Amino acid sequence: MPSSATAKIKSAPSRLFSGVIIAVALCILAAAMIIVRTRASFAVLRVGGQAYHLEIAATPAAQQKGLGGRATMPVDQGMLFLFDHPALECFWMKDMHFALDIVWLDANQRIGAIESNVSPSTYPRTFCPKLPAKYVIELDAGRAAVVGLRVGQSLTW
Repeated sequence: MPSSATAKIKSAPSRLFSGVIIAVALCILAAAMIIVRTRASFAVLRVGGQAYHLEIAATPAAQQKGLGGRATMPVDQGMLFLFDHPALECFWMKDMHFALDIVWLDANQRIGAIESNVSPSTYPRTFCPKLPAKYVIELDAGRAAVVGLRVGQSLTW
């Protein structure tokens, strides 16, 4: 009969193998979590015969940064701000390098207000809707007019 010391020596490789498997699994899980957190979520807005890929800003940090700091934005892209509940959500052009159209929508995704061609030079002025908004879309300046956006219109994404 082997001694307990011999049994421990024989089981050491299996414990090492199990430890390596667990470490690899934890590394894969951590990498997956980082990818999910850093990958931007997108929605597609189709309006006026155009498709716009909207980056979703759902967290307070993403909403505060918005499109600030970016040099440009393709005309077929934009940002969709998702708020927890309707409120008078005001926007500014802090750290912006290009003009925007800002579109406020209610909880039913109906346009409540549009501010067109908002220039970076307007900072620190804020732009606020007259009615509470649950969603806000930022598009390249002039796009709201190009696709015919108007107050009262419903949008889907």
